[in-house]
Amino acid sequence: MDLKELRYFRAIVHCGTMCKAAAHLRIAQPALTRQVQKLEHDLGVQLLRRTTRGVTPTPAGLSLMKRTTHLENELDDIRREVSGFAERVTGSLHFAMQYPLTTLMVPDLIVDFKQAYPDVSLHVIENVSRSITDGLLSEQLDLAVVDSPSHDHADLTIIPLWIERLRLVGPASAAKSLLFRKPAATIKDIAALPMIMPTQHHALRRLAEAAFAREKMQFHPALEIDGASTICETVRRGLGYTLMPQAGFHALEQEGGLVAMDVKPEIRRVVSIVTRTVLLQDTKTAALIAKIRDMAPAVAAMPILGPATLYQSGDDGGATRFPTLALAGAA
Repeated sequence: MDLKELRYFRAIVHCGTMCKAAAHLRIAQPALTRQVQKLEHDLGVQLLRRTTRGVTPTPAGLSLMKRTTHLENELDDIRREVSGFAERVTGSLHFAMQYPLTTLMVPDLIVDFKQAYPDVSLHVIENVSRSITDGLLSEQLDLAVVDSPSHDHADLTIIPLWIERLRLVGPASAAKSLLFRKPAATIKDIAALPMIMPTQHHALRRLAEAAFAREKMQFHPALEIDGASTICETVRRGLGYTLMPQAGFHALEQEGGLVAMDVKPEIRRVVSIVTRTVLLQDTKTAALIAKIRDMAPAVAAMPILGPATLYQSGDDGGATRFPTLALAGAA
């Protein structure tokens, strides 16, 4: 049993399938299978069970995962401590960011970061997939700037940046309606409209459902669409209304294709940095976090975001539940 075999085994369990693990590890799937078979042969026990949905650890596999977690963390600590003596910081960082933040932040972020750390390779992912948590825990991502996850996780740290308000968005023709002449729309007003929203895995959908729940009401959108641009175009054509932060529809509103109004009580989302807690002591990750936090006040003040409000300690952002923050080493 060697460290490489253990790393491969743990990656398979985290990813859930041999195919995903092979892609994550950047090795051929047959080679990965052979390594696991060798580990099972050395230990004399089956570690993985194949199912129609992928692979799951056997009781022996679960025991191995539990016993080697501290070992993996210790190796990471050793690697970071020793590499800290290096004069040049190297390696790579994979981080995700939602549009339009990629346009607003990434060019300047790359310029500033590469000046300080020219030997670090940056990989930027726009319009991230459904599960940021899975991407971070499987080590496919190192960091993300997204809506705060609805649930905390022992291995993740959440660093809030700013708070955005969701607004009720309708087609241009809605400007003449009695509703859009009001100072703000209520949840009862919204309940009477044909709403177009993302599916239930999406953070905006969860925020809307939580707002309705606080008013003892259920949220039933008329149409579900995943994709802000498609939702906006559907609303522009008069097929319904949506709830969205300013950045999502700013361009079409400026062109006169959409109108928007405030919602009371406010529905807020918290845009945050999310990373694996273990990476807070990593030089390049900590540096990227620091640069993003430095940029946050200027970005939050941009009209395209509303403007947004910088997060203050103790502000729950109007979310259903806000995770405990672990900021040590993040600055």
